[in-house]
Amino acid sequence: MDEPQRHPRPEFYADARAIAIPNMQRLVAAARRRGIEVVYTVMENSTQDGRDRSLDYKLSGFFIGKGLWDAQVTAELAPGPNKMVIPKTSSSLFNSTNFEYLMRNIGIETLIVTGFLTDQCVDHTIRDGADRGFYMACVEDACATDTHDRHRAALSAFRGYCRTLTRKSCRNVIARSEIVRQSWSLAVASRRNGLRWKRSLGEGQDCYSVAGGTGGSFSGTVAGSGPGRLPTVSATYRS
Repeated sequence: MDEPQRHPRPEFYADARAIAIPNMQRLVAAARRRGIEVVYTVMENSTQDGRDRSLDYKLSGFFIGKGLWDAQVTAELAPGPNKMVIPKTSSSLFNSTNFEYLMRNIGIETLIVTGFLTDQCVDHTIRDGADRGFYMACVEDACATDTHDRHRAALSAFRGYCRTLTRKSCRNVIARSEIVRQSWSLAVASRRNGLRWKRSLGEGQDCYSVAGGTGGSFSGTVAGSGPGRLPTVSATYRS
C-alpha cells in the first residue's frame, strides 16, 4: 500500500494492517492445509498505456501498469506455487477476467470473498457472483474500506446477496470441508467396489470455499472449492 501517494484514509490503513490482512493470512493458511482452492486477484492493466481499462477506471484515474508494484499481491499474502493470480481492470472480478470460466472448469459453486474495498470491488463481485448462480459469502473482518461507516453500510447493502461470515465462523466452514472430503472418498470407494451407498449429504449440494489474498491496490479476492469431486454441508451455508 503506497500510502504517501494516496489520499489520507487512516481508518482503512489501520483496519487493513491490524484486522483484514491478518485474518486473510489465517484463512489462506487454513485453506491450504485442507487443499481448498485459493485464488488471488489484483488490479493490473493488460497494456502499458491502460487503454484496456474499464471506462469507470479511466474516469476514476485508476491506472496500474502491467508489472508495477501496485499490481503485486501484498507480501503478507504472497501466493504459493501453482496458485492463480488474476489481473482485472473492473470493479467486479467477473467483468474483465475469465474467472467464471475457471471456476466452472474446477467445479466451484460457492465463493467466499475477502479484500479491498468493501464497498467497491468486494461489493460488485458479490452481487455479480450471485446473479451468475454462485453461492456467495463475505468475511466481514477480512475486508476493509476507507471508513468504518462505509464498511458497515456496504455489508448491510449487499447482505441479501451473500452470507456474512467472520474469520472464526469461516474457519469452521473450512474445518467441515475435511469431513466432507472423507465422506466423498467413502462414496467413491463404495461405488468402485460395486456397493450401493447413499451419501448422507445428499445429491447436488454446493461446495464451500475460502477466500485468498489481496492486491497491493484496491482489489478484492475470491476463492473456492467445488462440487465436481467434493459434496458439502450446504445446510450450513444456507442457514
